[in-house]
Amino acid sequence: MTDRLLIAAVALLAVGCSSTSGSGDGGDPQKSYSYPGCANETAYCPNDKTYFCARDAIRNKHDSCADAGDCTATFLSGDCQGYFGCVPAVVNLREKGAFDQEALAEMTRYCANAGCNGSGSCADSYSARMVACVQGTCVAVKDDGGL
Repeated sequence: MTDRLLIAAVALLAVGCSSTSGSGDGGDPQKSYSYPGCANETAYCPNDKTYFCARDAIRNKHDSCADAGDCTATFLSGDCQGYFGCVPAVVNLREKGAFDQEALAEMTRYCANAGCNGSGSCADSYSARMVACVQGTCVAVKDDGGL
């Protein structure tokens, strides 16, 4: 009887301690990705719409302005979704360092060892845009004034 209890206890302990990645996602950060205030949504890659929401939320924290002189464009490389590959983020010049640090940390969290990368071509290019302050927000606008 004691042997059976010992075997049962060891078996239970072994089952309780076995683990792969813990989340059932195979270690792919995209499958378990989430960000406060953003719904878990997918368009092409797992939770890519959640990632886009996170990047917008981070940019929105750093894009206030009084005039165009407050704004600057920032290019971020290494983004597995190409989020800033066509048109860069436009943020407050004094907030650029904080934005870059926060955005790069989030990009690393989503893109490190990612199983899926975004693809496609740019419909717009930055060369046809300039930095402006519109209603207190730094934005990239087309040379003709359109957003």
